[in-house]
Amino acid sequence: SNSHNLCFYFLSRPPKEKPDSDPKPDIIWPCAAPIVYSTLSSCSSYFAFVCEDKAITLWDTSVGFPFCAMVLPENYTARNIQFMPRLLPSREKISCCSKDPAHTMVQLLVLCTDGSLYLLTSGTKEFKSKLLGIR
Repeated sequence: SNSHNLCFYFLSRPPKEKPDSDPKPDIIWPCAAPIVYSTLSSCSSYFAFVCEDKAITLWDTSVGFPFCAMVLPENYTARNIQFMPRLLPSREKISCCSKDPAHTMVQLLVLCTDGSLYLLTSGTKEFKSKLLGIR
C-alpha cells in the first residue's frame, strides 16, 4: 500500500453518540520505509512485513513489540513471505503460538525475486537465516 505505517483497528469499539465518517486507527506502528509485503501467522500472534529497504520485521502482536528484524542481502529483494507451520515430534512442546516466550519459535519463508528461498527461524534467544535454494 506504499505506507510507512501499520495501522490497527479494533473490531469492537465502545458505542459513540456520532459515528466517525473517517475512522482513526487505534494503534500505529511506524516504519522507516514503505511496506511492500506482509503476512499474519495462523494463530494471529505474529505479524511479519517486508519494507522497500529490504528490512524484514516480525512483530509479536500480543505485546506490540518487534520479535526480531533482519535485512536481506544487498542483491536480494523479497517477492513473497509466509509463516511456516512447526512440524515437531509430539514430545517437543515448542510452538509458534506458545504463550510462554521462552518456548516460542517462529519460522518465516522468504521467496526472493531471483527465485532464491530463505528460511528465517527466530526464537527468544536465537535468530537464524538459512538459504534453502536458488533457482
